[in-house]
Amino acid sequence: MAVAEITHTFDELFKEHPDGKLYELVRGELVEKEVAHLAVWVATEICFRIRLAIDATREGFVQAELPIKCFPWLGEHGRRPDVCYFKKSTLPDGIPTNDAVTVAPELCVEVMSPNDDALQIEYKIDEYLRAGVQQVWIVVPETKSVRVFHQNGKLEQFRENDTLTLTGIIDTFSVRVGEFFPQK
Repeated sequence: MAVAEITHTFDELFKEHPDGKLYELVRGELVEKEVAHLAVWVATEICFRIRLAIDATREGFVQAELPIKCFPWLGEHGRRPDVCYFKKSTLPDGIPTNDAVTVAPELCVEVMSPNDDALQIEYKIDEYLRAGVQQVWIVVPETKSVRVFHQNGKLEQFRENDTLTLTGIIDTFSVRVGEFFPQK
């Protein structure tokens, strides 16, 4: 006798789960996002820095842990980038709505936690870029570094004292990478 496969839907990412945990939907399967305290702190700081850069122009929206469904080739599949940024022109009517986000953000940020699997991170990078995300940041708190993957295939590495910009995405954004991390 065949066992029926349980398939979850993207809508389930919006529901509050009884266990209080965050999930991503990987090809119909709910996968828990295990996030370390330091990673949450760094993601919050990145959101704050981006928000400061867009406050004057209000040209877009930065959000943390927003479920996105912009991977039509993967069926029931949704990710929750630690941070994502959308230009107003990307969103229907230029504002966030209660509907599922089915367009790719301009920027997705993943902050590494000690339990993250390198292969799973590579899958995310590939999925984001294939969906049309312009830049994907992989932030590593332990080394105070950021790898930036560009839509055009370019890869850049930034260290603690390097300045990171978002030219063409948020022209007013410029920050020293070390500012993302807690200081003693």
